[in-house]
Amino acid sequence: MVARYGFRMWCKIYLSHYFTKMYGEVHEIIFNELLQKDKRFSAITSFRECGKSTITTLAFPLYSICEQIYKFGVVISETEEQ
Repeated sequence: MVARYGFRMWCKIYLSHYFTKMYGEVHEIIFNELLQKDKRFSAITSFRECGKSTITTLAFPLYSICEQIYKFGVVISETEEQ
């Protein structure tokens, strides 16, 4: 039902405790990248603390499974020592 409003609204409704502020330009880029169904892989980089991990590894997998877009997902990430 909420899927008709899209991923952005789904995040605001079901994960409101994570998405407490308005979306910025960087968030729109991340949302658009994730919603392109013709892409098999995506590489997303951005500044620290912008919410990219919350969107890509929490919100999008939950949304995809709950709204039956994908049956399963694989999240691969790599971090370097800082």
